[in-house]
Amino acid sequence: MADGFAKASGRLGVCLSIGNVGATNLATALLIAKSDRSPVLFVTGAPPLALSNYLPFQDIGPSGSNDREWIGSLVKSSVLVKHPDELLERLIEAEKIAYQYPKGPVHIIIPSCVQTGLSEIEVPTKIPDPIDDVFHHAGTIDQALRLLSKSKRAVALVGERTLPTELVEHFAETFAIPVATTLEAKGLLAKDNPMCLGSFGFAGMPLAKEALLNEEIDLLILIGISLGERNSHNWDPRLIKGRSIISLGSLELPSRQSESFVQIGGACIKSLTAINTRGAKISQKDPDSMASNQAWIRDLRNKYSFAWPSLSSGSSTRITTDRLIAGLEDINRDINLVVDAGGARFYSGLYWWPIRAQSFFLPNASGAMGWSLGAGAGVYLANPEKPTVVLIGDGSLWMFGNELATLVKYQIPLLVVLLNNSGYGTVSKRYNGEEVTNLAQTPEINWCAYAGSMGCEVQRIESLDHFKRSADAYFENFTQGNSSGPLLLEIITPSENVFPSGALTTNGYQEDPFKNGF
Repeated sequence: MADGFAKASGRLGVCLSIGNVGATNLATALLIAKSDRSPVLFVTGAPPLALSNYLPFQDIGPSGSNDREWIGSLVKSSVLVKHPDELLERLIEAEKIAYQYPKGPVHIIIPSCVQTGLSEIEVPTKIPDPIDDVFHHAGTIDQALRLLSKSKRAVALVGERTLPTELVEHFAETFAIPVATTLEAKGLLAKDNPMCLGSFGFAGMPLAKEALLNEEIDLLILIGISLGERNSHNWDPRLIKGRSIISLGSLELPSRQSESFVQIGGACIKSLTAINTRGAKISQKDPDSMASNQAWIRDLRNKYSFAWPSLSSGSSTRITTDRLIAGLEDINRDINLVVDAGGARFYSGLYWWPIRAQSFFLPNASGAMGWSLGAGAGVYLANPEKPTVVLIGDGSLWMFGNELATLVKYQIPLLVVLLNNSGYGTVSKRYNGEEVTNLAQTPEINWCAYAGSMGCEVQRIESLDHFKRSADAYFENFTQGNSSGPLLLEIITPSENVFPSGALTTNGYQEDPFKNGF
């Protein structure tokens, strides 16, 4: 929930937990926040400090769970507060660290003896705003501008989802550089923007793939992105080999195969603003090159145009995930869509196009199953004027289905669309074989009865027309303020409807991808 709130609001998410054994339940949330660079503050409790050498119940010290050490490996900072007088200072410092680029989670331990003394703390009326990381060195901006001025064919790949759309548009137009994004940053550019390539990597679009892997590219601009497997099209060596690279705030970037490499630290928004401001003159130096680039982009967009499934095509009773998403597009696109792992992630990556930035949410780097229900609650709390739709598979609901009880208790009006194929469909599809297929199957569960037992309103959807009517009614109730809790729509999807054929291609890497030329 805290992670979803941080992603949707751009503000600090806060998660409270007991320490010791209870804190171990935070492991998945900690790892997701770290992987996706979410500014989340995790606060855990502890026994009184005076008992730290006497093996107290739920000991968090070296003789117990050692919370500071194991949680410290997953966060940017882990601090034990030893006196009430220092708590406020520690909280302010933790928030500052969480927002420093690259953003990420932080952790504070507040023992019970400190908690009992909090009433004596004088809290200031104004707390300083968190300060971004130190700005780039001007020299690197100059180096980046020189590469931009010399480039004949460049593309940009953006992973920083919080960048203002107008800033990215300005960059693309100033230098006539087309822009692709990761799934996480999808929606930064409108699909009808002539510089938009769509998403690249896992569940990416053919247009983005063709543009970024094109042999004519001599310059790649990476903006707030880490080139892991999902974001790099399975470490395809064509993405970086033999090219110059400009990296704004990016992490873990291989430079050994690059012709020229410029790394600009600090927050992406500052670096990109500086490049836009100082680069306007460069864009006028070579009009022939600019015109050639624009023509190349037009040709690519004509050849690899965006295509979406039609809700009206085929049988109205057969429900497949792609047509279901097309149905959502027809009903209401102005929503916050929160997607889980597996088929929900893949098909929404291919077919869902947000009409505004920062309205599409997923555990981008980790693909953690079950994330979407809690995160969906956080997204709604950060943006309650827009409907929040959660797209989740039954395999993921097995993991954290009890989050439905939280949604009911606090009357959080999510529309939960459950894609039920009675198994872990992506596992079966990826590896094939009868043995794996059998292992990937799950017992048939009456999910409507399961959710209904927690007080959740439920419906089992029988057709696409039925889905449209139910979703329409939900959105109407939401608009009128009549939603009093979550609605779960269970949709039986064909077991073979997981990925289109050939979607899970890889480069066959079994070892370090850098050894293969990446």
